[in-house]
Amino acid sequence: MTVKSRIFVHTLFFFLLLQISMFAQEPYYKQFSISNDVTFAEPREEDAKEDLVFLLNRKVRELVIEGDKPMEYFLMHQVTRLQTDAGIESMNEIYISLDEGAELLTAKARVILPSGKVIELKEGDIREEEDYDGRGRRVFFALEGIEKNSVVEFFYVEKEPINSIEYGRMMFQRNIPQYDVSFAIVIPDFLEYDIKSYNGLPDAQLDDTTYDGLNVYHLHVDHIPAIQNETFAYPTANLQRLEFKLSKNTSNNTKNFINYSVASKNVFNNLFVGHSKKGLKKVKKEVKSLKLDKLNTIEEKIIVIERHIKTNFNIQEAGGGRYRSLEDIIKARISNESGITRLMLAMFEEAGISSELVLTSDRSKVAFDPNFETHTYLQSFLMYFPQTKKYLYPGEIDYRYGYFPGKYANNHGLFIKKIEVAGLETGAGKVRWIEALSHLDNNDIHKINIEIEDDFEHTIINLDRAQSGLNTINIQTMMSFLNEEAIEQIVNIFVKYMGEDTEIIEHEFLNIEQEDIPEKPFRVVAKLRMPNLIDRAGNKYLFKIGETIGRQSELYQEEERTLPIEQSFNRNYDRRIEMVIPEGYKIANLDDLKFDVKFEHNGAVAGEFKSEYTLEGNVLKVNVIEYYTEVSLPVEIYPAFQEVINAAADFNKVVLVLEEA
Repeated sequence: MTVKSRIFVHTLFFFLLLQISMFAQEPYYKQFSISNDVTFAEPREEDAKEDLVFLLNRKVRELVIEGDKPMEYFLMHQVTRLQTDAGIESMNEIYISLDEGAELLTAKARVILPSGKVIELKEGDIREEEDYDGRGRRVFFALEGIEKNSVVEFFYVEKEPINSIEYGRMMFQRNIPQYDVSFAIVIPDFLEYDIKSYNGLPDAQLDDTTYDGLNVYHLHVDHIPAIQNETFAYPTANLQRLEFKLSKNTSNNTKNFINYSVASKNVFNNLFVGHSKKGLKKVKKEVKSLKLDKLNTIEEKIIVIERHIKTNFNIQEAGGGRYRSLEDIIKARISNESGITRLMLAMFEEAGISSELVLTSDRSKVAFDPNFETHTYLQSFLMYFPQTKKYLYPGEIDYRYGYFPGKYANNHGLFIKKIEVAGLETGAGKVRWIEALSHLDNNDIHKINIEIEDDFEHTIINLDRAQSGLNTINIQTMMSFLNEEAIEQIVNIFVKYMGEDTEIIEHEFLNIEQEDIPEKPFRVVAKLRMPNLIDRAGNKYLFKIGETIGRQSELYQEEERTLPIEQSFNRNYDRRIEMVIPEGYKIANLDDLKFDVKFEHNGAVAGEFKSEYTLEGNVLKVNVIEYYTEVSLPVEIYPAFQEVINAAADFNKVVLVLEEA
């Protein structure tokens, strides 16, 4: 259970135990085992070239009461055909991870060779590691004698003390084709679940067959195709999955356990209030030391408070949890994300700044569904300021006011604020949309001045590059703390992007102090000598002007696109190129610099690549703009989106022909 999940724990589960402890049942999972009578599915033709295919994939999650202790039993039965050498290599060993307190009840495996010969794994072949890579226990067994088109079957059951039956998530789709997929979630029959399927997964049904004392929710799918790994997409977010949550206890006629009203009150009680007088006194002293009364605007105060906390306090997810109270956090200068958020809320309130806490999901993994209230979506904190309509991300030091990871934007979230009811303070939550930052908030502006040396062997480039917003805020925040090796890597990214042969004559980074963030852009000014931009062709010279914008993404996809378009954030590129044409020469193909490719969505331009030029004497000026205004687009837009992306790649290949005037 994550730190964020803990803030929702309440007495519901322990109350349920009083009801459940009266019931006992024959475990549902015991009806399943490895059997020689099982006939496996035959893969479709389109899956014949895959490295491996699941011919059967069965899972069962079951709550069983043993005495007065609730346990979860988890059954996995998987049959895999290994169709290539890579597939064989991926299944040389089978691993089963075990959480703390878990017990492996049974584990069986066998290999069925193409000849029909069966190799049974013995119990003594199973090995156990207490700690692997710091991630806990696991058991594993090696498989030998596997050939192409061998079938590997394994079956295991584990049990562990249950953390929660209140809500959960199951992912079904993978990057491997699957056949004969089934899942059952089993609970005592006086409990009921609400279950919702996503991305084409069939709905789970309450099994009509009567199981004594049990409710069995079951689904079966004949075939689930492999998810495609496509550029500008979030495959994980598009996986077929289901969400489940406890909805009713018929033994005492209670229902609607999991809702955002209760969650909002719990979050409020855990993070907004409950502070000691000593803790609040320390907060008041901390705020007073910042001299906020000398600042003119709310934004200035927010920036100063955040900068103070993120400069002087350490955020540690592991080991910081014991510093929970305000007095302990301020004294130790350390806490986890929840503790730092608690401190921020208290300091903003002391400063008279209204703020709301937002809980949301990572849309690159699972987008927040506003129509299914479950705590699985409440994974990450943002802070929202109604007076400025901007956000703050408390969880990491390298994001600052106004900017937060793009994976939390263009998504719904639960906004929680303090209200007063009958003279008492409490938390009220409402699901609202989290807007993505505008493309104009995430700029990458290049000023490129080009001079060709007299011998046409090298090119001198004066570069002035400024980045703002999510393009660079994490680098800008950390620059003053980086060592020489890390700074050299940044030089390679921001200065040598035109080519590895770039010779840096001089360079300087600007706006890298904490006080510059977020008002001033991260900026580099450099003088470069480029040996690889000019080729000779007879009495002409070929100048690779397109390479001055750096290598661009290319989308030349032959297969049909299957996933929606997703980008981490909107962005804007503005490149201003000036080139001094050598005396006695002219450019024969200036119109090759002209580009204007765009696409629309919902009646407005959503992306464009445009290049145009002017010629003033012997000075060529090229303006290149590129922008994207929507981070999420339907798959139908992909061909037009593809054209804009490829236009940038095509400009990168533009070569100017210099001939004698």
